[in-house]
Amino acid sequence: MNRTPQEPRDIPKGFRAYLSQEAEALASTEASLVQTFANWGYERLYTPSLEYEDVIGRGLNDRILTNSYRIIDTLTGRVLLLRPDFTPSIARAYSTATTQLGQCARLCYSGPVFRSINKHEGNRAQTWQAGCEFFGCDSLFADQEIIELCLQAVQKVNSHNLNLVLTHSGFIRGVLQALEVAPAIEQAMVETLHRKDATDLEALLAESGTTYSNREVLLKLPSLIGDQAVIEKARDLVINPVSLAALDELQTLVEMLSDLDVTITIDLSELSNLNYYTGCSFELYDEDCDIKVAGGGRYDNLTAKYDCPTPAVGFAINTSHLCTAGQTGETQPNLDYFVYSESDDLQKVQQEVQRLRSEGQRVSWSLAEGASSWKGRAVNSLQLP
Repeated sequence: MNRTPQEPRDIPKGFRAYLSQEAEALASTEASLVQTFANWGYERLYTPSLEYEDVIGRGLNDRILTNSYRIIDTLTGRVLLLRPDFTPSIARAYSTATTQLGQCARLCYSGPVFRSINKHEGNRAQTWQAGCEFFGCDSLFADQEIIELCLQAVQKVNSHNLNLVLTHSGFIRGVLQALEVAPAIEQAMVETLHRKDATDLEALLAESGTTYSNREVLLKLPSLIGDQAVIEKARDLVINPVSLAALDELQTLVEMLSDLDVTITIDLSELSNLNYYTGCSFELYDEDCDIKVAGGGRYDNLTAKYDCPTPAVGFAINTSHLCTAGQTGETQPNLDYFVYSESDDLQKVQQEVQRLRSEGQRVSWSLAEGASSWKGRAVNSLQLP
């Protein structure tokens, strides 16, 4: 077999290097987020980059599992996943350390996650995330704290207009339960709703044989997006207690968040994490760039998969997207001084560099012939004889 010669500088598709100003921006964004988390009392936690698939996979949906990178552990033969998501790892770690952390624990993290790319979507295989998880509190005050913390952390590094999109998984779950259809048909309905295909949905409702008198609510689901009035509109469409309770809880949360400096949108047609979230969930968008920068919600069933049933709510910020959304196109110097000598007297250069560094200045140096490449990377250029 003839093999195509490989470029010696190739990297895998979907991965990239971050250089200079871009790397500095990513690092400073991450540092700002983590500092905000700490200010709210969230403790830093580090989890392994590699996890056993049969352990961490309990907390991952099929889509993420399918797109995960796998490695065989040469010691045990077990399959490992290169971390595709932080939350299951945090939940597993919490479940093993409740004595140390306490029943009510606030934890935070930051770092890269890895998912194989879709060549048609142009997405990245490696992205950076930072987030928080609040374990042990089933009150809406915990949901409020998580959303307000996420918003404050993002606003500290991004001054753009933000749109907070809220939903509640219990609304559609109540409707599906009331239909009393076979699991396979229910799943097909969810997939059809994802596609917003009214014709196929009508056919599935007819095929299901359901006698639920209010089944037409599914056909109206795509219209349930807008301001707070959507909640009352939805209330007029349902009669089952699960959906009504979900709307009550969502309304209460919206009132708790009414003072936030952010646009609030209600979207009851959002179904992407129906089997994961158990209560209110949210997504945060940069309206100026039309980029999703964060998302989260309540997931009370996750820790039970690690033999530690505990209510939980959390969020993840896509640090990579947040950094992209916050870029102004202007590069900021990351050094205070750049030092060089016209005569390439490196001894003099080093003495001056050491003096400036002893004063707490950020300093670098170069030979004279390389001085031009440092333009714009330092606030001051210092030329020595």
